[in-house]
Amino acid sequence: MRKNTDTQAAEEHDGPVRTLILGAGGRDFHNFNMLYRNDPNTQIVGFTAAQIPDIDNRHYPAELAG
Repeated sequence: MRKNTDTQAAEEHDGPVRTLILGAGGRDFHNFNMLYRNDPNTQIVGFTAAQIPDIDNRHYPAELAG
């Protein structure tokens, strides 16, 4: 049986996987809190903000960042 190349790449990667979360309306932050916040194998490098007007200078609260 042939291995999935994504799975194989993840197994060969040393250190956390750098990840960018795409989303809107708070779903992106929900996904971060529920799936990635305490995952030592994932490093979130950013969130997108294009869909929400006037969000350019807002930041995710540090106390929630983990």
